[in-house]
Amino acid sequence: MFCATRPACILSRLAPAKLQEIEPAIARRRLDRGQVLVREGEVARSASVVKIGTVFGRRRSLDGEDRTVSIAGRGTAFGLMGFFEQPTQVSGVAAVPSRICDIPHERLRDIAAREPSFAVHMTRTTTASIGLIADWSVGVRVRGVPNQLACTLLLMARSQKTSVLELPTHAALTELLDATRETIARAFSTLRAEGCLKLLGRRM
Repeated sequence: MFCATRPACILSRLAPAKLQEIEPAIARRRLDRGQVLVREGEVARSASVVKIGTVFGRRRSLDGEDRTVSIAGRGTAFGLMGFFEQPTQVSGVAAVPSRICDIPHERLRDIAAREPSFAVHMTRTTTASIGLIADWSVGVRVRGVPNQLACTLLLMARSQKTSVLELPTHAALTELLDATRETIARAFSTLRAEGCLKLLGRRM
């Protein structure tokens, strides 16, 4: 089955035969805005991949509040720590109505046991996801909203392995960057004027 998300998906390294083997086990679901994809502290039983939509990464702070620390789009997998039977470190919450593919870790571990290269791929992907959160913590702290917005879009593009990005809503960016919608709109205008991005409808 063709999937436009596949190049950025954790299954991208699998041969067609292995994809056909795991396809029947993949569960697909829709999330409304605000619904939880995975929850911090719980051991995820599946890797939950964003197929369509935008998902907030949220981490509980020392004061007990869940705070947005990242935005994820197509191809991003949540709950990867569950592959190693470890608790999820960042909750996933739908920022807009989204579609998700849940790939059971039991099936992923079965393939990894038979294909050492896939086991390495899962380890590297999980390690990279931790590094990405560190990059987010740096990106949202650079000086000036235009620079923060540029970092946000670059990090989303990197995680989705694409140079053409489906733009998150202004409301989602407002929550992440703690800025008003007007400030976000001005930041987009600044980046366009400087030739840093080109808008193609809802993409850039």
